[in-house]
Amino acid sequence: MNTIVKLMIFVLAVGMTLGSCDRQSEQEPDLEAELTEEAEMTENRQKMDAPLRAELRKLDAAEDNGMISFMLELNQDPTDDLREKMTDAGVEIRTEHNRILTARGGADAVRKLSMMDEVKRIEMAQRVSPREED
Repeated sequence: MNTIVKLMIFVLAVGMTLGSCDRQSEQEPDLEAELTEEAEMTENRQKMDAPLRAELRKLDAAEDNGMISFMLELNQDPTDDLREKMTDAGVEIRTEHNRILTARGGADAVRKLSMMDEVKRIEMAQRVSPREED
């Protein structure tokens, strides 16, 4: 009788282990998708400089989608299709010089830009003022 009880416990333990493995393999695609999404978000964040990321966090904390002035570098010369895509994302292009653009947009627009393959990097605009002459 003692052997039967031990055998039943062993069978239950093996069954529970196999069952958890089946559930784990069912969850693996979700985990893989999450890891892929996390890697893409990290890559998109790396396109933005630290002051811009800080400004986005500040706007998120205030639940504000305020306008941000920024400069961006493209991987290619801008095309009309790309300009339209950027405008549709909520970006107002100010100036263009080859692959460098200055623009304005809300926090959501900046995030959308960072997800575009054509965008190489995005930097927060620097405030400048005229130098006083002595």
